[in-house]
Amino acid sequence: MHTGPTAHEGGDVARVGEGDAVPVEERPVRRGHRRGSVEALAMKRHAEAEAEARSARHHEHDAADLAANAARPARTCRLVALGDVHGDLGYMRKALEAAGIVNAHGGWTGGCATLVQLGDVVDRGPNSLDCLRELEKLKAQAAEDGGRVVTLLGNHELINIVGLNAAYVHPLELERLGGQDAWLQQFAPHGPFWKRFLSSPTAVNISGVVFVHGGISPQYAAMGLERINDLVTRSIQRQRFEEGVLGEFGPLWNREVILTASRGDCRLVQESLVRLHARRMVVGHTAQPDGKIHEFCDGKMVAIDTGLSRSMFGHPSALEVLPDGTLKPIYPTAAALGAPPSDGNPSG
Repeated sequence: MHTGPTAHEGGDVARVGEGDAVPVEERPVRRGHRRGSVEALAMKRHAEAEAEARSARHHEHDAADLAANAARPARTCRLVALGDVHGDLGYMRKALEAAGIVNAHGGWTGGCATLVQLGDVVDRGPNSLDCLRELEKLKAQAAEDGGRVVTLLGNHELINIVGLNAAYVHPLELERLGGQDAWLQQFAPHGPFWKRFLSSPTAVNISGVVFVHGGISPQYAAMGLERINDLVTRSIQRQRFEEGVLGEFGPLWNREVILTASRGDCRLVQESLVRLHARRMVVGHTAQPDGKIHEFCDGKMVAIDTGLSRSMFGHPSALEVLPDGTLKPIYPTAAALGAPPSDGNPSG
């Protein structure tokens, strides 16, 4: 128990009287006032004892609270990926609802989860702009709940940013907007979606998993993701669309890495992953005709474009990467979909 000032609490101490200690700057007790001083010191020590007892009780309560918190399960933050959407708002919601990321009305229910959408939100289906708006809404809702939505660029976003034509746009969407020129203005500089695309990365590495729309060849992997993202953003910003990073072998269009891996040749993906300091690459872009998520090269390469849109194959899906690295494909049930899938053009 604390019995008075110590050297650390009151400076150097000097001995006075019969063993009482006071700081050197305090005056010694006069002989005529000794009794009152002893009584005051006793009261002081009693007050200190009471304070120390209260402190001990507080520490006991704190320890109990810590023990209770330790007994509660830690909040697990999930990692979910969504492939090409291609203008199908209804099936995008179905895939995310099956994954526990949204409710039936499209509201965020993912908590602290991270959702990565791999690009090609637009074209083919009739609700491209609605899909873009919904993902922006989910970004805000997720942030309020401690979660995150990451939207990557796809080659179809690039096609519209370039503004060459609207060949892949659904006729109903063109009609609603008033024609091709009105459509292309949505993606032009100072259009409503221009800043969104400038702020969207091309690729991200989350817990050793690289997410990208097309694929990253060893040539681009050597640059690193930060450099790749910077090159793509600056090329779009300057409208220099002829640059190689936006071309056939760049990360938005590349199919070589996934196609060689699907044939059992793992050299490209392995070399890219080594250079990217990652263990796995997850891609969209190359649609899987059977509507299933596929992994190749012992899980180093994963293809998650299952043709979600009913303007493609109509097979919605999502992928969860569990904390131990296990892959969990997610498919809405036929009952949840409520209608048979429709066929479409599988080229991407």
